[in-house]
Amino acid sequence: MRLLRGVYPEREEEILRYAQNDKRRARNDMLIVIARGVSDEAISS
Repeated sequence: MRLLRGVYPEREEEILRYAQNDKRRARNDMLIVIARGVSDEAISS
């Protein structure tokens, strides 16, 4: 495992975990927006 300058291995793993969580959260938010758009179209039709 490659160490970042001045960062402990545990800290690096924690940073990676947060990045994965952010990606998952962004994907979920996008799915909610798409679902709302589809339901709004169905209502206005």
